[in-house]
Amino acid sequence: MKKIKNLLLVMALLITLVTPVQAASERKAYRISGSTRYETALNLASAITGCGEYTSLIVATGKNFPDALSASYLSAVETAPIILINESNQYKILDQVLPYVSKNATVYFIGGYDVVSREAENYVKPYVNKTVRLAGETRYETNMEILEEASKDDNSNSTNSILICTGKKFADALSVSSVGLPILLVRDNITDEQLKIVAQYKKAYLIGSADAVSTKVENKVKKVVDSVERLGGETRYETSKMVADKFFPNATTVTLTTGKNFPDGLCGGLFANINNAPVLLTKDGNNAAKQYVESHNITTAYIFGGSDVVSDKAVKNTVGVSATDLDYEPGCSLEEVQKQMGETSSSDHEHVWEPVYKTVHHDAEYEEAWDEAVYETVEYWVDNAHHYDEDGNLIYDKCDFKTTDLDELLHHIRSVHKGSASYGQIYEREYTGETIHHDEVLIKEAYDEQVIDYYKCSICGALKAAN
Repeated sequence: MKKIKNLLLVMALLITLVTPVQAASERKAYRISGSTRYETALNLASAITGCGEYTSLIVATGKNFPDALSASYLSAVETAPIILINESNQYKILDQVLPYVSKNATVYFIGGYDVVSREAENYVKPYVNKTVRLAGETRYETNMEILEEASKDDNSNSTNSILICTGKKFADALSVSSVGLPILLVRDNITDEQLKIVAQYKKAYLIGSADAVSTKVENKVKKVVDSVERLGGETRYETSKMVADKFFPNATTVTLTTGKNFPDGLCGGLFANINNAPVLLTKDGNNAAKQYVESHNITTAYIFGGSDVVSDKAVKNTVGVSATDLDYEPGCSLEEVQKQMGETSSSDHEHVWEPVYKTVHHDAEYEEAWDEAVYETVEYWVDNAHHYDEDGNLIYDKCDFKTTDLDELLHHIRSVHKGSASYGQIYEREYTGETIHHDEVLIKEAYDEQVIDYYKCSICGALKAAN
């Protein structure tokens, strides 16, 4: 694992040795969120990399959980933030992150082309050293592809352990996403191919109750490893606490995310891992996370998602203080954001705040190209006043006009009888099979807008966030 993680771990252990259990009023809580799951993922990526470049990056779908949670192990090994895209926002999201991706970076695309498009990968290729697609026919096969790829560079698994979670629900895999160990997703049973992977390790942790990871799986796993330990409570929240107690006994930082849905916590595993922090599932009235916080020297909490996801009530109940929103932009470090929020500056004078501007680019807006179907009007004559004689001649009943040619009869009716009541004209629109192509139309030109990024004191240089 990267040096930054080891340094943070040493610092956390030293703080633990000299610090008593933190009083709730002295804790700090920060909320990392966006207006969508996709923006939350971008903000978490910014918090991880700070002002540096992305040397590795993982791209996964934001529509479902298995691929992104499977990738949390790869994320820890490569220190690669996970960003989420879908087919409608893929270029918008990639345009926001590509300026901060190193030209020597490897970008991993998780899942098949039906999940993360070929177009998205091709869009990234010119900007980076290498792209790698990790995909299988199912979420379980994709998971195994990720494990194989990550194991190539993992030299930090000193416990030689693997985590086994259900692939049907997100909660347990989310709880272990910061542990930094391989995560294997299983069904109610385990395949021979999966057992071969498990057999490479000495210990297996089964995450969740037997309803999540079955006793059938447990019994098979026991035959191929030296030790099996189950971490499973009666609820997902108790399981989350058990994971935290097991793998983060000396934590001074926690991260909180909702236990009700997956999107906002999907990409938080690496952020928590670097900060040696568990990912605790929480909700209003949940006491399991609170018990963990109160029994450890927790000084800082980070909340993944807005107050509509993890309520202010749940935050205050769990860590004892309200959370401050951190407003991230790509390339902006955690320290910078905290400065902007006034967390790291103090002064004996009255600040003189001056705005600092940034350029926001707005893409041109177009009306999409479209094809117009071409129709023609076809004239039909309705004939209800003629008959055929024995020789096959057409006889018009009004005047005994005789002919063998229907067109001649129609001409006679039009010219002599002027479309009498016995004959009427019907006009119908029929598709010709042809189309007229209309090119896209520019509605609004692209433009750059200067907006206030933050405020800076002209006297001391302190920073304050723009409201």
